[in-house]
Amino acid sequence: MIVFKNVPTLVCDNCGDFYLTTETSKKLFEMATLTLEKGVEFEIINFKQAA
Repeated sequence: MIVFKNVPTLVCDNCGDFYLTTETSKKLFEMATLTLEKGVEFEIINFKQAA
């Protein structure tokens, strides 16, 4: 399990749903892949400090 904290999001003005930019999504995927390759079973990553 990987928990990402402080991930920058965009919020829809109409419905309040959040979404990620393509750049943020790619960075999250890269960070998750590296974490899993290390064999980590649980990690909390502060996105703003790691990015």
